[in-house]
Amino acid sequence: MEFAHHDKKVCFVISDKRKKEIFISIFSLLKSSSSQIYLTINKITFHIQGMDKSHVCLFDLKLNYDWFDYYEVNKKYELSFDTGTFYSIINTKCEEQGLVFYLEENTTDTLSIEFKNNQNSKNTDYNKFFKLPVLEYDMMK
Repeated sequence: MEFAHHDKKVCFVISDKRKKEIFISIFSLLKSSSSQIYLTINKITFHIQGMDKSHVCLFDLKLNYDWFDYYEVNKKYELSFDTGTFYSIINTKCEEQGLVFYLEENTTDTLSIEFKNNQNSKNTDYNKFFKLPVLEYDMMK
């Protein structure tokens, strides 16, 4: 799968079928626990934190850069977004499509999400493109 990432400041990709299912399952669980998550991404880590809706349970998940099929992050970024919306978007993927996430060079107020068919795929599904608004999230550090 080819990725045009020259105009992206952050880009990470999941094309492995098993990893896509794991990633989607994680957010399926998180959407039922929390309405927002806090995401910190840097050169080596994809780090998710948040609390459940009653503020009793804290969740903390780290994925290293090598878990992804492609991962390019040049500095630290902190994002927050609605888990329900994010899950609704990523759950529309087709089996042979890779998940591509990126922040464009000129903005940090949206996370772009693409579903791209593999070049050798016989899949006739269309590539899909979404922009997820990034929220302000007040989290004690």
